[in-house]
Amino acid sequence: MAEIQICDWGPGIPEDKLEEVFDPFVRLEDSRSRESGGTGLGLTIARTLVRANCGDIRLRNREGGGLCVEVALPLAAELPQKG
Repeated sequence: MAEIQICDWGPGIPEDKLEEVFDPFVRLEDSRSRESGGTGLGLTIARTLVRANCGDIRLRNREGGGLCVEVALPLAAELPQKG
């Protein structure tokens, strides 16, 4: 598997919301202003694409603050053969 990890030092996500944010239209920001965020589809689309390629994506809070997005994708030799 190829693994990619992207981390930041932002506020993170409440532990009880780490899975919920992958649901369509879920936004942690209560405001519906276009200036404060998107529609809540980005993580839904990301998980759909990663899983369609036999991988997985997960979120975890960093110790000391921040969030890490971890993406695991199979290498080409590990993909199921079609046909």
